[in-house]
Amino acid sequence: RRRPRLDAPLPPTPCSPTSPRGPSPAISQHPTAAEWISRQHPFNLNTDDSGVFNTTLSEEYHKFARAFGLTDKELAILASNAVDYVFQSAEWKAEARRQLAGECNAALQT
Repeated sequence: RRRPRLDAPLPPTPCSPTSPRGPSPAISQHPTAAEWISRQHPFNLNTDDSGVFNTTLSEEYHKFARAFGLTDKELAILASNAVDYVFQSAEWKAEARRQLAGECNAALQT
């Protein structure tokens, strides 16, 4: 298996644990995700076909956090870091970060 380069300009995205073809390997068995977490390497989660995979991005984050024992704060940081890799203007990213920070802070205080 080819391993993603840790010096790539865009972060890697682990494959979704949800598959339309039935059960897929547990995300906890991802070959490099634990290394990315331990090295604080930038990466992001996504689901680009939620209708086909019958999942949501929130569910993917929940599965990932459970599989790797991430705290709520670590999960919020992972979600916030994804804004850096959106193909939008600096102004858009700043506003997205502001809104996401507010949502994360509110969620972490409950």
